[in-house]
Amino acid sequence: QRLSKHRLSTPYPRKMDAEPASVHATAPVNLAAVPGPPETNSNPYAANGNNPNSTITDNHVRVPDYEDAEFGHEEFWDSSPYLDAVKTKRSRFGSMAMFGTRKPSRDRIAAVALLVVVLFIVMTVTVTGPSRQSKDMIALEKHNVYFPRELDEQFAQWTQRDDDNDVAFFWDVPLSGGNVVEDILGSCFKLVQASDVGKSKEDVHSGNSLQIVEVYGDEYVNIDTTTIDGINKAIRLDLAASGLADVVHSPYLREGGQLFHEPNKGRLFTLIRHPIQRAVHLFHYLSEAKWDGYYQPQLKDITIEQYAESNWVENNYLTRILVNKPGGALTREDVDLAKEILRRKALIGLFDRMFESMFRFERYFGWRMNTEKRTCQQRLMEQGMSRYEYTQLQMGSDAWILLLRQNKFDMEVYNYAVTLFDYQGTTMFANM
Repeated sequence: QRLSKHRLSTPYPRKMDAEPASVHATAPVNLAAVPGPPETNSNPYAANGNNPNSTITDNHVRVPDYEDAEFGHEEFWDSSPYLDAVKTKRSRFGSMAMFGTRKPSRDRIAAVALLVVVLFIVMTVTVTGPSRQSKDMIALEKHNVYFPRELDEQFAQWTQRDDDNDVAFFWDVPLSGGNVVEDILGSCFKLVQASDVGKSKEDVHSGNSLQIVEVYGDEYVNIDTTTIDGINKAIRLDLAASGLADVVHSPYLREGGQLFHEPNKGRLFTLIRHPIQRAVHLFHYLSEAKWDGYYQPQLKDITIEQYAESNWVENNYLTRILVNKPGGALTREDVDLAKEILRRKALIGLFDRMFESMFRFERYFGWRMNTEKRTCQQRLMEQGMSRYEYTQLQMGSDAWILLLRQNKFDMEVYNYAVTLFDYQGTTMFANM
């Protein structure tokens, strides 16, 4: 079958012989919105089998002003789960009550004037380049959260549009519906794509140039963007500037971002799935997918509870990919940065709302729909989504709790993604 061409691509595979990570009992994270920037709280559940000394080595700059022209949706910050302190600070300093109601004395006027001069000097010295200190950074800076410079250079804001130069980049979170999106875009919309499929024709013209090839009746670029080697080759051949690919697919967000540059930035869109649902699916997939290199038949002999405590279970996959931290303990700053990346850069789709998500992708990128394409999409979506059916875990069961321990930060990021999905629906797609 055509869908069988897809295999599990994940940047962080697990090994059964990996040294087990130590697990310490901690109080569960409150996933509800907190009234202000949360306190630093390290995650003791480091990713199994990864380098515990791994850290972010990227250059970082402060995030843009929350009132700048690039975003400007001030009302969204009212529901931000980690910037509530900003609102309190703004309202307090916005009131003249701090100066009293009496006529100001000469000394008071002089003191205020001096304060204004000092603030002006501080802002002039500390604010340089395109990024200015902003209200959002007042909260984020307290917890050492900085937005990676390279992401601003590689990916456009989701509110920006440059249809002539930007390239659609689908961050393919494994087992989250990415193969369904790829099949629809190729078979129904006849778009040229770059993923792992085109690698079967990678030797065309000795592999020293990019070409459009036909695979399974769809058109692909003869490059593999789902591996590091393939991404490096695509960078060398300048895939983004070639104009050959309408859509680039990769499970590697930060590495895949290196494909893009001015003026050919990536426009990020993705499907995000409930972390516990995805973890259960991964357990079944690894024990059944004989066609995949990650196939582990021994998992058939263990329970889902045993799997949740094994070296194969993933630890906060979404958060680690977003902040480029495959190993070591995650912190509150990592979670806040993961949310900020999604908020600024990603057009969010949800696995549980696939039809609506595809509709948004099509409208956002201008992929025109007609009756024939709609029929094709309906057929492939029903076929593809049927492959994701399995027995659901009962919330609060032993297996659910064990998997939640390994995905507690991802649950917070997922809940925030749902908030973003709803927000984007009421702004950009309200009249669609």
